[in-house]
Amino acid sequence: MKASNGDEGSDEQWQLTYKGTEITNDNLAKQILTRATVELVKVFKNKPTNATVSGIFKGKGVLQDLETECLEELNITSSEWAIIFLKLLGQRFDTCGALQLLCNLNDKRLENYQLQIHATFQIGPNNSDVKVDKVATINELENDLNLPRIKEYDFIVVGAGPTGCVVAGRLSEQFNVLLLEAGGEPTPASQVPFYILPTGFDPDTNYFWPVVPQRYAALDNDGVILSHLGKMLGGSDSHNDMVHNRGSPHDYDNFARNLNYSSWSYANVVQYFKKYENFIGELFTGEYEENYGHDGPLTIDTDTPGILPIWFDVARELGYKIGDPNGNQTESFTPMAKAINKGQRSSAYQSYIKPFKNTRQNLIVIPYSMATQVLIDENKNAYGVVYERHGIPQMAHASKEVFISAGGYADQLEAAEIPVKHEQPAVGDNLGEHLVFQITNIQYNASILPFIPTMPQEKAFSEELKRYQETGEGLLGHLQEGPEAFLVSSRAKEDGQGDWPDIQMVLYPMCPASDEGTGPVSCMFIYLGRTKMRGTIKLNATEYKSGNQNNDVKLAIIDHAIFEGEASTDMEVLLDGIEALFKVINSNTMQKYGMSYNEEPHPACGAHNVQC
Repeated sequence: MKASNGDEGSDEQWQLTYKGTEITNDNLAKQILTRATVELVKVFKNKPTNATVSGIFKGKGVLQDLETECLEELNITSSEWAIIFLKLLGQRFDTCGALQLLCNLNDKRLENYQLQIHATFQIGPNNSDVKVDKVATINELENDLNLPRIKEYDFIVVGAGPTGCVVAGRLSEQFNVLLLEAGGEPTPASQVPFYILPTGFDPDTNYFWPVVPQRYAALDNDGVILSHLGKMLGGSDSHNDMVHNRGSPHDYDNFARNLNYSSWSYANVVQYFKKYENFIGELFTGEYEENYGHDGPLTIDTDTPGILPIWFDVARELGYKIGDPNGNQTESFTPMAKAINKGQRSSAYQSYIKPFKNTRQNLIVIPYSMATQVLIDENKNAYGVVYERHGIPQMAHASKEVFISAGGYADQLEAAEIPVKHEQPAVGDNLGEHLVFQITNIQYNASILPFIPTMPQEKAFSEELKRYQETGEGLLGHLQEGPEAFLVSSRAKEDGQGDWPDIQMVLYPMCPASDEGTGPVSCMFIYLGRTKMRGTIKLNATEYKSGNQNNDVKLAIIDHAIFEGEASTDMEVLLDGIEALFKVINSNTMQKYGMSYNEEPHPACGAHNVQC
């Protein structure tokens, strides 16, 4: 056997040659490469040098043994050792660490392949959950080679966000499923409505991506926006505001039209909403009762704060009807539907994974694991993943399917020196997002508007904590958002979408005051649900090549392109929403309770004339 790459300095592919003939039998390849790689790993483990592959096998008995058993002539050809694993073995091979270790070297030439056996254990918060999982990881390593075993499942789901949790949970009712997640268990505080804000901005359980400075948005912060997503089991569904809004039926019918795929129509998807819902709330429009499910695992309730009747009075004064936030969502003022059960968060993770992860043997949940490679065969079928768990490389195979969202443009991948097996140009384009506008410090007369909770003093807070622990009620179990409204903008009406709301207005009855000493205040938010902005997510090739392959925050270049190009008309929609917001504040109903807003707009927004 010999190793060669042609003439000195040549860029030709490397060859591992043994007596001359091309290998065609996968089982034979498995025998040869399994035994040969085990030998390779043993040598490097005992002598981590730059020894060549030919030097390692010189004088070894492994090839002679194989020759007498089943070989007359053999020729194995590949650009690098790892590709042989991918194409010939089909990754049905128990020394996965060898693949990871052989792939990660600088110049990708065989004489420079070294075994890198030191793991880095620096991920997540320093708590017992992380430590316990590290111990479990180490205990799973093979004793003989100190390498992890490859395990095979029917399905592999990469990412335990809300979708990943539902997919993995449902599949595990019949199949063997592996669910991988970069984060860990949600913190206890994430289950408590009162602690939504600190949980959502905890760096241990969230990703924070600085967005490319925007030209026409966030001008009070030099265009800088921080985009964040949950990094824990359940993803953002484990730290969001516990609001349950399906969206408009028109949204789904629009998906079906754009994709020419009727399965996305609302008439079809509503059955799946009902399948996961356990609606226990109050309906103010009985006609929509049939649109809710009552036997699903996810509890949905109706938030009915004391201010709700006043909100409905505002609706009647301004000429809007009372509606339902889900069902056949129309232009209306509605209560807020909340994913809360007895004062605790009701989420995809809590409903589909947590009750079964220690009792359903065919559901394997592995936290603190970052997928680093999708294993793809010669037919471009994904059949497994390589992932790092606390820095230790591991591998898993799927006999049926791998669920993952990944890919990108070939030129971006090539710029980062990532081999391209299949171009997915749609990934990273067409980035949409809700636009949010908020005003704080809305004043009101607390003596005549007693329905809004206020922050208690220290002693009273202890009493609130006890009440919450015993009943799940009180301030700590209180949904921070209040009632909401769904409105149709002038643009939507001009586009023939007069029955399709594109503005959501939310009242936050209890809101932190921006100035110390200010009395109790409220906030109001405007969300644009159907923007025309289309941004991008691109790969930062420079960061990737500098060694930050697993640092998602540094690798992502995110540009929302807010109000740019065709999306410039989103500003008109936003202004419609702001004017509607001030109509609420200035309504006769709210004026009876002393509601007012006296802040000056930011100078950067002075060009826009809003009737306040």
